[in-house]
Amino acid sequence: MPSLPPQFALLVGINDYPGDNKLRGCITDVRSMQILLEHRYGFDPNNSKRLEDAEATRQNILSTFESHLIAQAKPGDVVVFHFSGHGFMVTDPDPNPNFTYNNQGVSGTIIPYDVDKGESGNLRSIMGHTLFLLMSALKTENVTVVLDSCHSGGGLRGSTRIRSLKLRDSNNPSPTNQNYIPPAPQEELQYQKTLLAKSGMTKAEFERQRKLGIAKGIGIGAAKLDQEAQDMAFDGFSAGAFTYLLTRYLWQLPIAQPLNTTFTSLELSTQMLVDKRGAQVPNYEVKPKSTNQQQPIFFSTTPRPGAEAVIHESPQPGQPIKFWLAGVSPGALNSYDIGAVFNLIDAQGQTIGELEQTTPRDGLEATGKLRSGTTQPAKGMLLREQIRSVPPNIKAKSGT
Repeated sequence: MPSLPPQFALLVGINDYPGDNKLRGCITDVRSMQILLEHRYGFDPNNSKRLEDAEATRQNILSTFESHLIAQAKPGDVVVFHFSGHGFMVTDPDPNPNFTYNNQGVSGTIIPYDVDKGESGNLRSIMGHTLFLLMSALKTENVTVVLDSCHSGGGLRGSTRIRSLKLRDSNNPSPTNQNYIPPAPQEELQYQKTLLAKSGMTKAEFERQRKLGIAKGIGIGAAKLDQEAQDMAFDGFSAGAFTYLLTRYLWQLPIAQPLNTTFTSLELSTQMLVDKRGAQVPNYEVKPKSTNQQQPIFFSTTPRPGAEAVIHESPQPGQPIKFWLAGVSPGALNSYDIGAVFNLIDAQGQTIGELEQTTPRDGLEATGKLRSGTTQPAKGMLLREQIRSVPPNIKAKSGT
């Protein structure tokens, strides 16, 4: 098996926003993504960092991006930045004519944990301009950025939450004022000046490049600029509709696949899943004049076989074996219960034992015991479905 280049990941997930802006599925997203990168794509766990809830302040996200990704990744290395949380828009002081909302030039933002600690009247956020400059500063071209968040207004719909903040204009506090777009935060504009000075680009060159497209690699959004990204309740857990489908799909791929082929499937499955809850069409962008649409999504082959589940914690002697149902479709989740049997497979996809599920599923996690085989289960070993167990309190149903 060919050796992999060094791979670095920064994964940010925020559920615990202030007030009634809380989400439910963002921590599941980043844990699912970390398990995918580590156990399917061979990322060194020491090179992956997760920032969750209170850890994910604006300053911490930016400083960790600089110290963990920019400072460490070298030419030819692989970098992944994933954000699951709220998104919004701010007015753009240097608007791109391709990005307008209600006749205003806007910039999409991602929202940190400390959104309410910013300047009076402004929204503490990280703008698309900033992400462009951070990506530009990376020494490698093999960069994938995944944003599972909205860039437009939204609200709460039953068990489905919308990943976009609910804001009120301080000059017009009516909840019906849906068109309020806050100004770009001064701290963001100042930070962009600092990054621009480090880059050596003139402001004119920065604006020219930004209007052409993304700085490097691949950029993936869970929804278009004017759409809402769904934070959905599944059977016993919540997750971002897009991230769940993305990670599940990548677990099932038998071989590495070009990005454009992957997205043909993801667009259809995402629209089918969120049907009747509102339009959500995931989208991607690649560096202008590159052929990155023909690259695998993380610029990496899949060195390990596909699977329905993976042992994601080191088993302790005599204790149940914890595994993560990473590759199971939404329609099949409730068929994994006590008595389900999995083949334990090695790195070549060969069966080396059997594992039986011994507890009900808790979200995407379950526990089991070795049923046959002499190989001691270890963290990272993969599981393929052999027998599903339909719980007695539901009717049998098929799912793929």
